[in-house]
Amino acid sequence: MRFTVFLVFTLFALCAYGAQESCNITYGFSGNIKPYQWKSPDGKHRGLFIDLLDAIAREAGCSWSIKDSPAHKQVEMLKNGEISLIMFSKMFDYRDEEETDLLLLNTLDITYRYFLSRKDSPQIKDLNGLYGKTVSVTGNTSGRYFARLKDKYGLTVLNFDRVEDAIKSISEGKGDLGLFEPKIASNIIEDGGYSNLRMYGEPLAPAMFVFAMYKNDGGLYARLHTAVEKLKANGKYYGIIKKWSAEDGGFLKYYKIAAAGLGAAILVMLFIMLWNRSLHIQVANKTKKLCESNMENIRLREEAIINGRLAALGGMAVAVAHEINNPAGLIVHNMTYLSNFIKELCAAAGKEIKKPLKICSMDMAPRRKKRKPRRK
Repeated sequence: MRFTVFLVFTLFALCAYGAQESCNITYGFSGNIKPYQWKSPDGKHRGLFIDLLDAIAREAGCSWSIKDSPAHKQVEMLKNGEISLIMFSKMFDYRDEEETDLLLLNTLDITYRYFLSRKDSPQIKDLNGLYGKTVSVTGNTSGRYFARLKDKYGLTVLNFDRVEDAIKSISEGKGDLGLFEPKIASNIIEDGGYSNLRMYGEPLAPAMFVFAMYKNDGGLYARLHTAVEKLKANGKYYGIIKKWSAEDGGFLKYYKIAAAGLGAAILVMLFIMLWNRSLHIQVANKTKKLCESNMENIRLREEAIINGRLAALGGMAVAVAHEINNPAGLIVHNMTYLSNFIKELCAAAGKEIKKPLKICSMDMAPRRKKRKPRRK
């Protein structure tokens, strides 16, 4: 009897363990809504929701796969068992019938929506400006938001499976406006090149992105809830949120822009520094050349002044020598004739006065010094 009870409990434990281990999640992918989820050109699914799903599934010990599902059919596909998990936008100011059939696993913080319309159309200042408008929506928050206002404001609602199609319809003029989450809309506008669109107005339709399961799948909900709490406790959950709060569309868009701006600023600063350095070197070289040229000019000027003074002094010396040499030469050359004349005069005078004159005894003729003979 004991053996039988032990065997029953063992088989029950093994079945429970096997049931626990066989955890497969089929995630309903509703389209490209960067940076939350999108399909890259290489066919891989990326985004914040995908990283959270992978981390939660790993922590819960579950495998997971992705199945494309239109947004307005996701709840129905959950009920039919075609998918087991979706990303649902839970509105805070409104609760529709769909939420009563869902188990919600809070995932992200509150997000808001803003009006999106063409630039050539007037802005909607309040809800009264919605009268008679055609709005483009998808089967998420904006669709449920405008569904409540349809009859009150006489709205024409255009439903689309994808956010890209809804925004494209507004750009093409099929819809007048829409209500979209700014990150999703800005990425679609940039990727699609819709330069004629703008976002404006007060934040509306507060909502939170949550993982949602059908209410009959309580075991999966408990398992994933425990996994989320563990991820929050070890910090991995907030690490994923922080990563994608800085990333946009799977690319480090804002980081790249900031890095590019910083790199450009650094390059400009380096260019300015090198240019200033080059200018300093050029100025120093020109200053050196000017100083050398100035010193050479000063030297040449001083030499010219000295040469002028020397020339003037030489001219003055020549003039003085000329003035001295002329009368001296006149006197020397005429001394012989003067001496002879005096002698003749004295001879004639001596005969008359019969008395020798003193001047007559002087010999006025120039005399040359006798040279001493050289000693041999």
